[in-house]
Amino acid sequence: MRGPRPATALRMISPLAVAALLTSCSADTREAHYDDLDEARAEGAVDQGWVPEWVPEEARNIQEKHDLDSNAQLLTFTVASRTMPETCEELTVDPERPRLSADWFPRRPGSLTKRCGEFHAFLSDGRIHAWTNGDAG
Repeated sequence: MRGPRPATALRMISPLAVAALLTSCSADTREAHYDDLDEARAEGAVDQGWVPEWVPEEARNIQEKHDLDSNAQLLTFTVASRTMPETCEELTVDPERPRLSADWFPRRPGSLTKRCGEFHAFLSDGRIHAWTNGDAG
């Protein structure tokens, strides 16, 4: 017995399966890790904006995730000084929560969030955690 003709086989694909496939293709996220800022520069992450200019030279163990469609980003790194960069400013309103998630990024942003360029950022236990929702707000 022969299998279904190609046209018949295509009609057998569930509309729900097609929708799931299209949804999974639209979220194009990438993650990267850099030992330090020099490595991030060498890999082009600073030039491409995935590691922002405000990240201090002392940054180590840099982890970032970004969505190519929305420009939403998550970023975390260690600072030996345990201080926020001087270029970061106080916020007058609570920021929107991050739209991206990662197992290495806190689920709840810290209460002392500051504005660092286009990012919201906070310091916790010697690590700076930052995010932007990109085009989404």
